[in-house]
Amino acid sequence: MSGRIGRQMRSACPDVVQNTPTVTYWQQRRAWDREVKEALEGTTPALTVKSGNYAVTTDDAILVASNGAGPLTFTLPASPEDGQRIAIANHNGVHALTVARNGQLINNVAADLTIAADGAATLYFVATRGWYQF
Repeated sequence: MSGRIGRQMRSACPDVVQNTPTVTYWQQRRAWDREVKEALEGTTPALTVKSGNYAVTTDDAILVASNGAGPLTFTLPASPEDGQRIAIANHNGVHALTVARNGQLINNVAADLTIAADGAATLYFVATRGWYQF
């Protein structure tokens, strides 16, 4: 990968980029977009809507926070699978959604992720590095 995006990808998740040289960020993104489209059309992976705090499992792929009475927290799995991807959308009114890291790093930082109202994030897990937001 070359250019600014390539440098950012190499520094953000070197294991993914260096161990899959023939797969570009855009190829990965298109594949993920297809999975999201399939989920919205009723095929797997499933879309899960939660209105309360939730412990994310290794089976979850697309999560939506909606209709909560206040701020919500989604806690990531303590032992995620290498290569696991989770798309999370926050449609919880004016409240932010906290994504608790559960001991793993998120973007190389030991801090929880906050998704603003009407925001979204896609997280990808690399076993030796933690979660990365795309």
